[in-house]
Amino acid sequence: MSSYFDWDTEKAELLISKNYFSFNASFLLMSQILYLVMMSTHLISKLYSEQGIGSGLEIGSYVLGWVITLCVILFIAIQFRVLGYRRHLVSFSNQMFQYSNEIQNLLNERGLQLDNYLVKIIRIGEIVMLFTAIATGIIPLVYGICMCAELEPTHMLIEEVLEVNLQMSLAHSPCLLLITWITLNAANSAFTVVMVGIIYFQLSKISISVLTPVTIRQRVNGSNAFSRRIEYQVMTRSLGVRDDTFVMKMYRIQQMFNRLLNEFFASILISCHHVVVLGVFVFMSFLFIEYSAAIMSSGISATVLFLMGISCPIIAEWYESLVSGNTCETSAEFVKKTRRLTNRKSYFYKFVLSCPNMAYQTGEPFFGVDRRTFPQFIQQGLEFLITLLVM
Repeated sequence: MSSYFDWDTEKAELLISKNYFSFNASFLLMSQILYLVMMSTHLISKLYSEQGIGSGLEIGSYVLGWVITLCVILFIAIQFRVLGYRRHLVSFSNQMFQYSNEIQNLLNERGLQLDNYLVKIIRIGEIVMLFTAIATGIIPLVYGICMCAELEPTHMLIEEVLEVNLQMSLAHSPCLLLITWITLNAANSAFTVVMVGIIYFQLSKISISVLTPVTIRQRVNGSNAFSRRIEYQVMTRSLGVRDDTFVMKMYRIQQMFNRLLNEFFASILISCHHVVVLGVFVFMSFLFIEYSAAIMSSGISATVLFLMGISCPIIAEWYESLVSGNTCETSAEFVKKTRRLTNRKSYFYKFVLSCPNMAYQTGEPFFGVDRRTFPQFIQQGLEFLITLLVM
């Protein structure tokens, strides 16, 4: 009851969870919004209080509180988007599964194995999805355990605002379970969105790669008497010789998937993850540089926490830029090779002219994500970090 979605093992389809009632979604969202208001008010009031923030680890806890607040904002935004587009996500995912099966069946008919680089792409995607699935289960557990630490922001919020002495005890287990349940719900929504994106980028990269032409030749007696259209036979990279109509149909399906993906991911609610990731990277880097001695002297767990806070945003932005850039480059290669091998006056050539590159448009209208996004992210993050350090 912590996810909007369910999986039908018999039909191999994604479904909207029947156990996830509207009351459940409303209750969990309102709980997160209430937590966001309380935490923001608490952090702002602490900044202007007479006691101040303190020093050393208390400053670390304060900055970590703002990092958690940013993450909660992102989780709430994603859940609102998923709640409104859950039928869209289910339909989109199931269509991708069916299309993937069609591609696999076509390869099986020819007795072909996927090329090594395609296998590599699949393996990387599977590893990422495996870690995503593990994180979905581990994050709430780790959060529930860490919340009992005195300097954990949520622990301090509960003790100071609600005046409750929170400890790891049976008496407080309902509170810990409730917060863990809410965190699990937010994590499931976020990772469902991540997994749908990963599946799309895998499918798009593989499908366009196997359709990329090696040679194109005019069909013998190929001039259609009815339409007077010159027909071509395309020697594809992995699917053998196919009619140009087959290649056009398969590529149009990929364009449809790209349109459906961007209809969901282009929303400002999803696009704000770039701002959150950038904020986490800058905050954690600034804190680690400014108070490195105090953090390292406090133990290995604190050091690892801050190193993860710095490295995870970099890895996330790098991977998103990489997979989006791969898809864009693969589609550009398809268009370039097809145009070079096709007669300029043919219908097939005109079709290729109408094929834009597959673009990942989250961040629109300000920017689109491709290989240039990661260097820009690093540049922007370093500029903000240097500004904070100079101040």
